[in-house]
Parts: sequence; structure tokens; C-alpha cells
Amino acid sequence: MGGYRAELGATDCCCRHRKQQYVVWGPPGTGKTKTIVEAVLQTLAEHANAHVLVTAPSHSATDTIVTRLSRHLPPSSLLRLNHHTRSFAETPSPLLPWTFIDPDTNTYFSIPPVSDILSRRVVACTCRDASLLVDVGAANSALEQVWREHHAWLRKTYPHIHKGEPPPWIPHWTHAFVDEAGQALEPEVVIPMTVVAAPKSTGRNLPSQFILCGDYRQLGPSIRSDLANSKGLGVSLLERIMATSLYKDHPTARGRTGSEGQSTVEALQNVVPPFQNLVRNYRSHPVILMEPSRIFYSDTLIPCANPNDTLSLLKWEGLPNPQLPLVFYGVRGEDEAMDVNDSWWNEAEVAAVVECVESLLLVSADERKGSAKGKQTGKVHPEHFGVIAPFREQVRRIRQVLRSKKLAGVNVGTVEDYQGMERRIVVLSCVRVREKYANEDKKRGVGVVLPGTWDGRRLNVALTRAKELLVVIGDPHMWKRDKHWSDLLQFALRNNLYRGAPLPFHFSAGGFASPELSALERQWRASQTFQAAPSLGSAVMQKGWHAKEMTLTPEHE
Repeated sequence: MGGYRAELGATDCCCRHRKQQYVVWGPPGTGKTKTIVEAVLQTLAEHANAHVLVTAPSHSATDTIVTRLSRHLPPSSLLRLNHHTRSFAETPSPLLPWTFIDPDTNTYFSIPPVSDILSRRVVACTCRDASLLVDVGAANSALEQVWREHHAWLRKTYPHIHKGEPPPWIPHWTHAFVDEAGQALEPEVVIPMTVVAAPKSTGRNLPSQFILCGDYRQLGPSIRSDLANSKGLGVSLLERIMATSLYKDHPTARGRTGSEGQSTVEALQNVVPPFQNLVRNYRSHPVILMEPSRIFYSDTLIPCANPNDTLSLLKWEGLPNPQLPLVFYGVRGEDEAMDVNDSWWNEAEVAAVVECVESLLLVSADERKGSAKGKQTGKVHPEHFGVIAPFREQVRRIRQVLRSKKLAGVNVGTVEDYQGMERRIVVLSCVRVREKYANEDKKRGVGVVLPGTWDGRRLNVALTRAKELLVVIGDPHMWKRDKHWSDLLQFALRNNLYRGAPLPFHFSAGGFASPELSALERQWRASQTFQAAPSLGSAVMQKGWHAKEMTLTPEHE
């Protein structure tokens, strides 16, 4: 069990150590939600009087947690609380037994009696719907007030029996979890915090515990108002907390220690920190994690996906390096829009995406190694794809062409649509070609290729959705102007992962310093024999996904 120290540490702290505020930082594929579910179940088993509030900023994230908890908890112990404005059609039908429907009409969700709410061991809802608990007087502060008033009445009515001070008040809500906290607005997170907070002393009893779980290096809160952004609402509470010295300067903080987060300070080895860094990725092939781990997570991610689930596409002939299921495909096209303020598209990349999908659908079925049932996993189906583009118009045009080829089952969406999702195969279309418009993208907070240096959160989401294969399609002349993409292009060239349009003749790092190799790349290089990578200035392979030539538009600057 030593390999699961981070997950066990998070669960153990939630169950036993009772840090009043605790953070679980989980990068993509590290099992954040699974850790929360296990922590909730262990808390209930460890504490007979525990009552847990579980929240998330979206209905989909909340439903995911409830789906997993419902396998262990009956409706008498678990309540999925919904606002009356949510329709039945939006709610997964298997979860309806765990909800409360208005008994008079059976046509909308309602709030059960307070006694019914308090009888459940776990209540799950969105952060905003947690306000329903405050409205009906089921928050800790309201329950404490009722308790004090009740004991005051007893002392007044029966003074000969009830003498002296009442016993210490015990909070009803002992734990509150917020999943996907990196996406939640700070005022949203304050609502469940209000439910568990008690304004007065609880005597010798420990206060309620508040646990934030998420990843602030992915997409943050969705803010459209410039005024709200200027006031800091675009920064999540999780990010603000992790930026404080208590967290970022802690000896076990991510990036300050080894990948397992072991302290280098002997005196702190047995001290429980107020956070836990999840580092084991159970989703992706190691090559897909190499650069995201270095760029966004201080080189701490550890690939732990089952090899039988990540190696079946190595036989695809579109791979420049048959050892690594990652392709950077250069396409010289045009980024177009009806108006510069409208959404953008790139017809050359649309064609490349569709051709890539069609090529992968030809991959023959393969038997899962070591499977007693001989389950086929190599065969590629349309629903295995996730096609990502940063602009809605590109999404629409790709979807339109795929449907015309009877491939409507291929999922196509924007970066925002794929937050929290995963697919067996991900194809990313970058779209952008001209730098002057990329500067506007940077101001508007759109696009995945932006000049200079930026936080790269949208890029992080796009690169970390794939389980078995990642195909990146874009203009290499634009890539070299972006700090992150310059690093990625150098990574692709030294590992023979690039194909497509010729690179700029005098390719350089675009003025950026060459990065060090990631720990994962160094490990891979130490254990593998690499094919010789092309020189930086060479014109690499210009063929399409098969033997035929792909028609490319003329090069331009």
C-alpha cells in the first residue's frame, strides 16, 4: 500500500487528524473524486456521529460523486439535494431514488423536512444549492441557536432539574467537501462553508472540517465580467490558499520535494501538513504526461495507468515514433473569421482532423494481453474520440464534416467542454496561424496558442484528456512564438514525434531558453533505444496519415 501514500494520507487526515481546513491538490487523472468518495466512506465508518456535506460547483460533478457514493449508501443515508428549478431530464435517472421529489405533485424537486435532512449521514448538492440548507435552518449556526434556546427554556421552565451551564454543543455537520474547487467562484465556496461554520465556541469539541479538492492549474472560474475579473473573482479560493506561504513554502509542497512529496526536514516527517498532493496518474500513457508534468506540476506526476489500457494504438501507422503514442502534426493553413470579433476556423486543420479520425478508425482489433475473456480493446470506434478546438466555429465545421461522413458519434467540443473528461484518443486542432490575432486571443482569454508566456491552463486541459493517443494539429510557425509550444515542439523533435509541414528553416526556441528534460523523459530515454530525431532545421515528413500525399496550402508568414 506504500505506493498509494498520497491517497491514503488524504483519506487519513479527513478521518482522523481533523485539520480544520484541508486541501487535496489533484492534477488530471490522479483520482481526485475517488479520493473524496473514499474519504467520505472512511469518515462515516470512523465516526458514528459524523454528518457530511459534499458539494461541487456543477451538477455534473456533484452527480458523479453521488453515483459513486450510491453504490455504498442507501437513500436513507444519502440525499442528493436539488433546487426546484432543476428538471428531471437533467438528472441521471439512476439517482432519482436518492433525491426528494415534491410528494404532492411529483413534478419537481423539493426540500425535505429538516428532520429528514438531519437524519441523512451525507447530503450532496452544488455549492449554490447548499444555500437551501441555510434557508431552512439546517446550517450549524442555526442548529446551535435552536439548541441554546432550547436549553435556556429548560433552565427557565425546570430550574430545579436543569441547573448550571448546558453541555458543550456538538456540531451536526462535521465535514464539508468541495470537489472541483479550482473551478468554483470564491462566493460559491463560501456557501457550504457557511453551512458547517459555527459562530460560537464548541467547547472541547473539535470544529467542523472543510476540505477543498481540485486543481487550480486547470481552467478556473468562468467569469465574463471585466469588472468581476478586476476585483479578483476570476481567482478561486483554492488558488488563493495555495499561493499563501503556509502552503507554497511548506517543505512538502509540490516541487520542493521528490515526486512522492517526502519532506527533507527530519523534524517535519511526522507532522501532518494542511494539504495533500496527489501525484499518481491513472489515466494516460507516460509520454502524454511528460511535458504537462514538467510545465504545470513541477515534474511530480507518476504514470500508473495499466499498460494494457494505453498501448493498443502503437501499431497505428500515423505514429512517427512507433514507441510513443503522441503526434505533433504541422499544417500550414489559414485562420479565418467572418469578423475579427467572431469565432475562428481553419479549413486545412478541419481536413487534417477528419483524415486523422478516418485513419484511426481503420486500426484493426487487438486482443487485450493477459485478458482471460479476450476482450477486444484495439478496435477504434467513433465514441473513443475526443476532438478539441479552441473556437466554436472550428468545432461546428469539424462536426459538420464528420456527420457528412456518417461519423456523428465522434465527440467534438471546446476546451471548456472537456474539463473533467477523458477520451481514449484526443485530437487537438490549434486553429491559430496569425500572431496579431493571437494577441487578441490572449486579451480575451481564448485560444491555446498565445504569444510569449502565459499560465497555460487551457493548454493543460487540452493536453491531458487522452488515455492512449494524443494528436496535436497546428501551425509550427505559430508554435515557436509561444513559450509552452516552443518547449513542446522541441520535445517533439528530439523524440521524433513531429510530422507534416516543413518547419521554419532556421528554427530556434523563439527567443526562449531550452527547457531541461522532464524526469519522465529522462527515465524513458534511459530505458529505450531512440530513433534518430531530425535536425531542427530539416524538412521532416510531409506525407499524410497513409502513403498518399496530403495537400497543404502554400507556406506563408
